[in-house]
Amino acid sequence: MSSGTHSGRLVAAVQPDNNEEFEQIASTVGAVLAYVPFGWWISTTYPSFALLGGVLAVVVGSGPDLLTGIGIPKRWTHSLAGSIVIGGLLAAGGWWFAGNIHIYAGQRLVTSLAAAEYGFVIGLASSFGHVLASEVTGSDIEPLWPLTNREGSVNVRSLVDLRNNEGVNFVGSLGVAAIVSSIVTAMVFPL
Repeated sequence: MSSGTHSGRLVAAVQPDNNEEFEQIASTVGAVLAYVPFGWWISTTYPSFALLGGVLAVVVGSGPDLLTGIGIPKRWTHSLAGSIVIGGLLAAGGWWFAGNIHIYAGQRLVTSLAAAEYGFVIGLASSFGHVLASEVTGSDIEPLWPLTNREGSVNVRSLVDLRNNEGVNFVGSLGVAAIVSSIVTAMVFPL
């Protein structure tokens, strides 16, 4: 392989490919994956709340793109600060909902504070999961704004292009490492 071809692939891996459908799918998957640990934890006690949270994660996962679509700058919506604001919006909705409608978890009444905390966690996790997924689609975003103004991303679709053996080997190696670590964790910490 010539060095010109190799550098061309690396350049393609850091360039956006402007595929909106792929970005939407990746962002939704990122939002759901960010919610999964919390959903799994809460499902052991309140499975219906875990299911509701999963549905909200899918809906809220498109929040940063919807806010960008109505004119709010992408710098704000696709960042940690934007995720905190979206979490705050869900917290306000949870506070209002529990304050006006009686919701029971088992035999206990859900307080407004508990509903607000639940909404904040879902909003923050799913919207920041969206932001992190946007990182792997080649979109230039500043995920830690306003803490830092650094932007960057990696276009995973270019990395896993079958013509790019280095990218396929890298992603395959990560997959094998994830499977091995999951097996080891399951053996060490059985349920």
